[in-house]
Amino acid sequence: MDDKITHIGIVDSVSEHKVIVRILQASACSGCHAAGLCHSSENKEKLIDVYVDSASAYTKGQKVIIEGSTHRGLKAVILAYVIPLVAIVVTLALAIPRIGEPSAAILSLIVVAAYYAILYTQRSHLAKRFTFKIIKQQNNESI
Repeated sequence: MDDKITHIGIVDSVSEHKVIVRILQASACSGCHAAGLCHSSENKEKLIDVYVDSASAYTKGQKVIIEGSTHRGLKAVILAYVIPLVAIVVTLALAIPRIGEPSAAILSLIVVAAYYAILYTQRSHLAKRFTFKIIKQQNNESI
């Protein structure tokens, strides 16, 4: 089983210990032969921060490969989507019989907002755990 997520990208900018890489994230249907006729297919450009010991080895416009772990990607999905969904459902299930639907809905939104606020305060710690590795591509011409 392949435990890696890879994207080909282009170095957008370089600082002392950080390389910002621009990748093109395609939707699942963008490869379909009818994608040109369908308005649901889309491509989005994403900027990925890659922390390195020495960024001087990279130049703007250089083609690179960024690599991440699928295991860490799954953890990120759980933190960003699964836990908040569970918090909403549990809060609603416990609060509706006690305080009614409108108040329970507001309370569940407050609980999720508090959860995301906690994640926000921990962003530097999380950034260290959810990292990408950068690999120079063999064909290094600038685009």
